[in-house]
Amino acid sequence: MLFFSNLISATFVLASGQPVTIPRQKYFISGPGGEYDANPSNVPIDYGTIYSYRMPSYNRLDLGATYSFSGWGGMWELNLSIYNAYNYPNPLFVDFNDPYSKSFASKSSVGLLPSVGITARF
Repeated sequence: MLFFSNLISATFVLASGQPVTIPRQKYFISGPGGEYDANPSNVPIDYGTIYSYRMPSYNRLDLGATYSFSGWGGMWELNLSIYNAYNYPNPLFVDFNDPYSKSFASKSSVGLLPSVGITARF
C-alpha cells in the first residue's frame, strides 16, 4: 500500500536591531621625538556612550515543503527548504576596516540558502 502526504511551511522572522557600542574617536599619542606609534593596538579608543548605535532591523522569510510517501519497504520524506527566501541582506555585526578612519560597515549574513534532504525510515 502506498501513502502520500504533503506539508508546506513558512516562517517569518522580524526583530528590532541590536544595540551596539561603536568607537567615537581615536587618539594618536606622540612620543618624545614627535613621532607616534602607528600600531592600531597602541591607539587609545574613546567609545563614548554604551549602546549609542542600533543596528538595522532583522527580517527573513523561510519556506519549506516536505513530501512524504511509503514504498520500498519504508517511509520516505523528501524535504526542500529555502532560508531567507527574498535574499534580504540582514546585518550581523559592525566591522571597522580602517583603523585610522571613523567609518564602519555592517557585515551581512548569508543570503538565500536552499537545501534538499531525504529521510528514510525502515
